[in-house]
Amino acid sequence: MASSVFVSLLAPLVLLDHLTGAIPTAVTVSACLEIEINLPGQTYFPLSRNYISETQKYWSTALRDLQPVCVISPTSADQVLLSSRS
Repeated sequence: MASSVFVSLLAPLVLLDHLTGAIPTAVTVSACLEIEINLPGQTYFPLSRNYISETQKYWSTALRDLQPVCVISPTSADQVLLSSRS
């Protein structure tokens, strides 16, 4: 069960690699998966509507070329702290 969850979460990352040429490192993937455990429902991966929406809202159009492994939406200072420790 746990491996199928990991594979389903990793699939968008592999597709992102194929589409953009970006190669997420094991460390960044691991960090995003850990953050998702700590912030369920607030961690978004490529191909999700929230991820796409958030990555189009950068204050600078030059930053739109960035392709983060995940995007998080913490709602409190405690959640920011928790995500930064992951």
